[in-house]
Amino acid sequence: MSTRDLDAAGLRDPRLRRAYAYCHRLALRHGKRHGLARYWFPPAKRPYFDAIVALTHLDDIIDDRTITLQQRTARLDAWERRFVMMLEGGTEPATTEQERGDDDACLAFLHTLRTWHIPLESALEFVVALRADLRTTYYATFRDLEAYMRGQEGRAMLWLNEILEPQGADAAERALMIGLAAQLTDIVRDVGDDLRLGRVYLPQEDLRAFGLTREDLEIAAANGRTTLEIRHLLRFQADRARAWFARGEGYWDIVHPTCREAVHLAASLHRGMLAELERTRYDVLGWQSPLPKARRLASFVPSYFRAVRDRHAYSRTTGPVPGVIRRAG
Repeated sequence: MSTRDLDAAGLRDPRLRRAYAYCHRLALRHGKRHGLARYWFPPAKRPYFDAIVALTHLDDIIDDRTITLQQRTARLDAWERRFVMMLEGGTEPATTEQERGDDDACLAFLHTLRTWHIPLESALEFVVALRADLRTTYYATFRDLEAYMRGQEGRAMLWLNEILEPQGADAAERALMIGLAAQLTDIVRDVGDDLRLGRVYLPQEDLRAFGLTREDLEIAAANGRTTLEIRHLLRFQADRARAWFARGEGYWDIVHPTCREAVHLAASLHRGMLAELERTRYDVLGWQSPLPKARRLASFVPSYFRAVRDRHAYSRTTGPVPGVIRRAG
């Protein structure tokens, strides 16, 4: 993370600067997509984006098949204990590099929540949703799956919504729809990967409706062959994602002018994934690329320059882009 980003966000305290810098490194390790996405935001908002993304590293704990379920549970318990202690104003000396990193991530994330007036208990609700992933290997109904999605991706999208500073009474709901649509798109795309992790996110009631069982999915994945019944099931789920995208349509038009392109690009990329799924007739068990690299680059480059243009246009009419428009005193 650059000094410019930290200065622009008004982060002067050395401890906080170190914490946000750690979140930046953690976000970069979490995936190239997040590492690039931050540059679509004005410098003043990038540290807060990093802090939210860094919290999603808990997913890595849940999915780490190199350690036992008991070890993953203990790891998540340890993180939550230190987070709650810090939330309540307490501290405990960190004795390991892992604990020091956890403390930095917690400090930056709590500071982000307080800066943007986000309810602190929402972080614990997020952890509850993550914890369900430790032992849940399937969802009986779509309602069950949606509840999980709202607690995880939906919660993170609502945090981001505050940083995006939208105008409009329905902004939070529209943001939520975009987040749910993106996550469901990922679920459809990642059926094979999730099976290898021992999970089936596709609801059991939907499997039955299309004449399928979990064993059918496992056999198809082992053979690298997406059957016609599975394709129909995935198209059904993709249509649900499209319906959610439609309900969130135009959300990017009501966020802060300097952030619109970031939201529009994220939605466009996931819609591109849906289009690619349809083009390949939902052959996810033999399909490797979520979106052709050339097409991604064709989206990224002009989008980035539009984001820069929007920041410059805003600064010409209002003066320098404010670090944070709506923040704690």
